[in-house]
Amino acid sequence: MMTMNIKRIIGITCLLLLLFSILLPCVQYQLKTKPEDHLRLEVIPSGEGWGYQINADQKVMIKQPHIPGLSTVRPFATKQDAKVIGSLVLKRIRHQQDFTVTADDLKLYRIQ
Repeated sequence: MMTMNIKRIIGITCLLLLLFSILLPCVQYQLKTKPEDHLRLEVIPSGEGWGYQINADQKVMIKQPHIPGLSTVRPFATKQDAKVIGSLVLKRIRHQQDFTVTADDLKLYRIQ
């Protein structure tokens, strides 16, 4: 009877070690993969201009169809302007900074 219990304990222990050795690499990969590695900037048409969105794993995280930080609501005049500000926002997110776009940012990049 005692031998059966020992065999059962050894069997369960081996099974748990096997599961642990299979799951450990998966958990390590998830810990090494930063969420911001899955972020992607996409420039999008918006009305008679351009906007941008930032996607995280195929889901829209930020959709910005107009120039942020202005008192008026209008799209970016050029695709490049939308890309520049979208890239700035993406960079700030990746560096865990406040990603608010200010009037000073728009002046710096000459966006009106």
